[in-house]
Amino acid sequence: MVRVIDVDGYPFQIVYTSKTVSLVALPPLVVEQRGGNNQSAVVDTDFAQPLEVWVGDENGNPLSGVYVSFTAPASGASAVFPAGNGAVSDTNGLVQVPVRANNVAGTYTVTASVANASTDFTLTNIAATPSPTPSPSATASVTPEPTASATPSPSATASVPPEPTASTTPSPSATASVTPSPSVTASATPSPSATASVPPEPTVSATPSPSATASATPSPVPTASASPVPTVTTSPVPTETPSPVPTPGEAPLLELSLPPSIAVGSLVQTQLNASGGSGSYVYQSTGQLPSGLVLLADGRLEGQVTQVGTYTFTIIVTDSNGQTASYTYEIVVEPMRIFVPVIMRAAP
Repeated sequence: MVRVIDVDGYPFQIVYTSKTVSLVALPPLVVEQRGGNNQSAVVDTDFAQPLEVWVGDENGNPLSGVYVSFTAPASGASAVFPAGNGAVSDTNGLVQVPVRANNVAGTYTVTASVANASTDFTLTNIAATPSPTPSPSATASVTPEPTASATPSPSATASVPPEPTASTTPSPSATASVTPSPSVTASATPSPSATASVPPEPTVSATPSPSATASATPSPVPTASASPVPTVTTSPVPTETPSPVPTPGEAPLLELSLPPSIAVGSLVQTQLNASGGSGSYVYQSTGQLPSGLVLLADGRLEGQVTQVGTYTFTIIVTDSNGQTASYTYEIVVEPMRIFVPVIMRAAP
């Protein structure tokens, strides 16, 4: 990997050997965007495209093995780099880094830089849209109307008593005597031309019994009474009871261990720690971090220092109850010290 630093606005390559460290002047560097600019993503999600730049000289020749750092805002809407905030150019001079939106919505700038060359990307974090909770639907149950069944009335059966019959009993003197039933009368009339005193056969006249009249009393036709149609009653929509706001407890304590000075070109990878407070912690910074360094929300401070100077910044840690602790720090980035070996020979 080629280490490139900026010395008074000019790029120099750091060359290491087994015994010496030397600086080699480079032609002016050019950093150009190749992809990932002007895109947006929902907070806490990855952007669709990585940030990609091309590194080369002013004559259009690509430079391989050059480390390019990407710097995002230290607070507010910003981005994090899951694979680190820097990468080395390939044989075509291309550098790619994946990028992810943090949990704050807004538009911001990410700077890709190496030595005195840089380019800016514009990114936007979009607030997540909450999904509505549907109200429970009421189910109506309907009781079917009853069906009326009519029982037919029994048919009336009329019984008619039989008519009475008359019987005649002849006497030995051929005298007929008729014993009628109470409703039958018999009378004998002699024939005028008869010489014998033989009574003629009686003529029987029967009074017919009255005909029986059957009267049937029909059963009443039953009437069907239908149950009333039930009305549908819907259950009221439940109202959400908000959770009580927790009472803030003890504020967290920030533990910061950084050197007062550091050489330009140094790689920094350190984890800030906090104690006390409640729940998890979120870290952020204000002021100016050393160029090339970035503070992630989980407390990781990492990157490669690229610019000489004195930097003053404040690191803030916040717990789950909103209690905060802060620490203001000053760090000096010094030029890299180059030791050139001197070989002394004794005069003959």
